[in-house]
Parts: sequence; C-alpha cells; structure tokens
Amino acid sequence: MRGRTSCVQKPGRGIVRAAKGPLSQNFRRFRLAEFKPYVPAESNEPEFTLKAVLVGILLAAVFGAANAYLGMKAGQTVAATIPAAVIAIALFRLPFFRGGVLEQNLTRTAASVGEALVAGAIFTIPAFMMVNVSGQRLWTDLRTHFWVGTFILLAGGLLGVFFIIILRRPLCVDAKDLPFPESTASAEIVKAGQAGAADAPRYVFGAMGLGALLELLKDEKGLQIFKEEVTLPFLRFPK
Repeated sequence: MRGRTSCVQKPGRGIVRAAKGPLSQNFRRFRLAEFKPYVPAESNEPEFTLKAVLVGILLAAVFGAANAYLGMKAGQTVAATIPAAVIAIALFRLPFFRGGVLEQNLTRTAASVGEALVAGAIFTIPAFMMVNVSGQRLWTDLRTHFWVGTFILLAGGLLGVFFIIILRRPLCVDAKDLPFPESTASAEIVKAGQAGAADAPRYVFGAMGLGALLELLKDEKGLQIFKEEVTLPFLRFPK
C-alpha cells in the first residue's frame, strides 16, 4: 500500500504537505514558507544604472589588485563582499552620488565577483609558468600570453555564472541547512545602511587609512621608520 499526500492551505503560513496512510510515519512534513523580498517586485527603484556598474568595476579592480598581491605574497586571499557592501553604502550616501539599495547591491556583487575571479587566476595562471613540455617551459613570459590568459579568465568567469544559474535552486532555494553566513551578513549590512546605521563605513575607511599609514612607514619608497622583517642574529635555523 502507498501513503497518500494532501496539501493543506493555511492562512499566512504557506502550504503544508502532510502524508496520510499506513506509511505516514515515513513521510517528512515540510512547509513552503511565504517569501517576502526586501524590495517589492512592483517597485520602480533603479538597479542597473551606469554609476552602479562603474563603481562596481572600480571596486572590482581595487579589490582584485589587493587580492592578487596578498595571494601571491601570503598564499591566501580575503573575501571582499562585506567591505564592498560597506564602501558601496558610504559612496551612495554622498549628496552628489545618491543611490538606492538595489544599486548598492549590484555594486557589491560586481566587486566581490572581481576579487573572486582574481583569486582563481593567481592560483592557476602561475602553473602555466611552471609546466615543462618536452624539456621546455610552456609559458616563458606572461606578456606574450596576455590574450590567452584573458580568455582563460573569461571562460572561468562565464563557467562560474553558468554553474550558479544551474545550482541556485538546489543550493539557495531548496536547501534549508545552508545559511550562507557571508552573503547573509552582506544583506544585513545593506539593510542596516538603509536604516541609517553609519558606523560601518567609518571603521572600514579608518582601517584602510591605518593600513596605508603602516605601508608608508615601512616601505622603502616611503619613510621606512621600521622594517617589515626582523632579523635575529642569535637565532638561526638549519638549512
């Protein structure tokens, strides 16, 4: 015998599917909660604007360059989603550069995708410089393979977009146990910015200023009051 499934509509609570029959204990009850977007579908708020795209490209270049330097030097990268969200909030609050929440979200997304693409590049492109084919290096100079590398990055970026289109529903819509903490935090930051919370941009820009000051004080082309590395003559490691 097979159990039967019925759908019950409850006001304000979505659809509840309950199993009936002898095998009802083997069926799992679940509820399709009613989804309410932060910005209503009938809203006419601008989203895909020229300033949002240009700022997103600029932030993608800045965070991409920073991640490329950090990844090649330290072997790891940092996510730019949350800093990009905070910077977008600060920029679109300027009197001459006002923008809505959808424009901020587009800028944040473009910046985060840019740094992610660079992170994939710095861990794959150098491999072509290390591969030997018949006793010769596959790539001897990155400048002579600029367009090949560009095509590889373009193909990787498009492949990622295609995969997220396919996997969006099973990973983001149907999955109940994947909270996506970073994306959730970015969304909450954008919402907090609309509510008037203005502390986050101050901390982010303050940290950027402090980092620039430290770089000026330790770099050879700057003041170099102190060095980045400390040599201890009494401590030597065996080779």
